[in-house]
Parts: sequence; C-alpha cells; structure tokens
Amino acid sequence: MTASSVEPISVEQRPSRDLRRTIAKLLLRDTNIVVGTVIASNVLRMISSIVLTRLLMPEAFGTVGLISSIAFVLSMISDLGFQAFVIRHRDGAERRFLDVIWTIRLVRAAVLTLVLVMLSTPIANLVHRPVIAPALAVSAIQFLIDGCSSLSLVTALRERQVASLSALDIIGSSVQVAAAIGLALIWRTYWSIVASMLISSAVRTALSYVMFTHSRRRMVYDADYARELWRFARFVTGSSIISMVLMQSDKLVLARILPLDMLGLYMLAANLALAPMSFTVSYANRVLYPTYARTWRETPDRLRTVFYQQRRTVSMLYMAAAGGLIGGAPCSSPCSTTTDTRRPRYI
Repeated sequence: MTASSVEPISVEQRPSRDLRRTIAKLLLRDTNIVVGTVIASNVLRMISSIVLTRLLMPEAFGTVGLISSIAFVLSMISDLGFQAFVIRHRDGAERRFLDVIWTIRLVRAAVLTLVLVMLSTPIANLVHRPVIAPALAVSAIQFLIDGCSSLSLVTALRERQVASLSALDIIGSSVQVAAAIGLALIWRTYWSIVASMLISSAVRTALSYVMFTHSRRRMVYDADYARELWRFARFVTGSSIISMVLMQSDKLVLARILPLDMLGLYMLAANLALAPMSFTVSYANRVLYPTYARTWRETPDRLRTVFYQQRRTVSMLYMAAAGGLIGGAPCSSPCSTTTDTRRPRYI
C-alpha cells in the first residue's frame, strides 16, 4: 500500500476521535475504575439480598453473618499484613521473595483452617448457637482456598493493575450471587450461601493464576525474610485486632442475646450500611497505599504532599455516599404484606 492510497483523516473526524480518547482515558483512571467496581458490587449485593430474602428465612442470614464474623475475627487476630508488606518491600517483585511470602501465607491458611474445624463446636456453644457448628467447620475451608491463591493479586496492586483486579472482583461477585440464588432455589437453607462463598473463593483463586503473568509460586523458606515479615507484622496485627473489635464486637454480643431471625435482619442492614466503606477500603488498598508506597520508595520528600492530594477525592466521595445512604434508608423498610410466615418479609 502506497502513501497516496492511505485515506486521510478529515477535520470532522479528529474531534470525534479525540473525544473518544478523552472519554476512554477518563474511564480508565484508577479512581473511576474503583468507583465503577464498587457500584457494580453493591448492585450485585442488592440483587442478591432482594432475591435471597424471598427464598430464605431471616435465620439463614443470621447464621451466615455469624459464621462470617467468626471467620473475620480469626483472620484479623492472625493478620500478618502480607499485602502491605509485599507492596512496600524493596524486593516486592523478586521471585524468591514472593515464593517465601506465599509459603508463609499458605501455612497460616492451613493452620487457620485446622483451628476453626477443631474449635467449631466450642465456638458455636460459646455464642449459644450449637446449630451452626457443622457450617462453621465447612466454611473453614475458605481459609485454605484463599491461601492457595497466587500472590499476583498483591503484586498487581504494586504494579497498579487496578482494571484487572476490578474485573476479577466483578467475576467473583457475580459467580457468588448466581451460585447462592441457584442453590437457594434447590436447598432453601443457609447452606446455599455457605457453598456459594466457597465456590466464589475457588473461582477467584483460579483466576489469580489465569489472569496474571508470572503467577506460579513454589514453596520456599527464607529465615531473613520471615524475620523481616514478623517485625513488620507486630504493628499490623495490633491494628487489625483493634479494627476487629470495632467492627465485630456488636455482632458477637448480639448473637448471644438475639434470636437468629432478628440477628439476620441486623446482618442485612449492616451489610447495606457498609456500602460506602467498601469504596474507601477498595480505594485505599488499590490506589492510595500503592501510590504512597511508591512515593516512599522513590521520592520520600514528596510523601506529605502526595498524601493529602490523593485522599481529597475519596473523602468527598465518601461523604456523598454516606449522606445518600442515610437519606435512602426508608427504601429498605418492609415492602411485603404477605401473611405467609414461611417467607421473610423484609429486604
């Protein structure tokens, strides 16, 4: 093809092409990707809540919420800060370093799984809910499944692959919603939600290897890296325990004094109320912390300036989302007047 045969771009086409490029660049900004992902996740959460409350009794949500709270408590009190450690570490992209951290994380996951299986009955009795012991033991498998996932989910944060991580989140959430609804149509018990959580974790783990390059890991141990992780984790664990107490103490206390149906309604309301927080957590993990870590490694003198510049947007968005949630609270009021006691009446 000669130069004369190439069709020139007309003056009218150039503004249109520039506009498309501008829109594409705007949509692919990290902040906008996080916002879009959180909106999509919350839409899926709303759909799941609306459908499942028509298929399951409120006791099911109380049982699953309690199981999730217990698992969260164990996870937080044993939190070693793997994600933060890898993102900020000087060797965060080195193969051996990643193999060592993956090995330690896998061992931790196996220990947590074993501990929760062995203590499922005593824990269930402690919260006065012995009926949840079998489901609690089965849910412990999620620790092991997550522990087998690739560290590519962490290195992708370090490399600012926000779009890929968001796509994985949407796929995982969609699979969980579809599995929960499908199994609820068949089983009509809380086991449908427990099983959907395990299925979603398995899908996420598989995608962590499929969607990212250099994702394969092998078991390696290095005493120097292990000691360095422990010195770092001492501060992370304390912070995680404080967060755990603030976020889960209400649920664990109420589990002892409320019937499961009332606890289920409380868990549903709590999940909806956490919508703004889901954005701040995602934004902090996927945008703020990687940016701060890179600034600290490369230009530490600019850390103060970057800190305040980067958090301004998320602070404004959080206030708007929280205000909108409070204003829209009446929309979650009872919407069914059915007298059939076999069906839940709330969303």
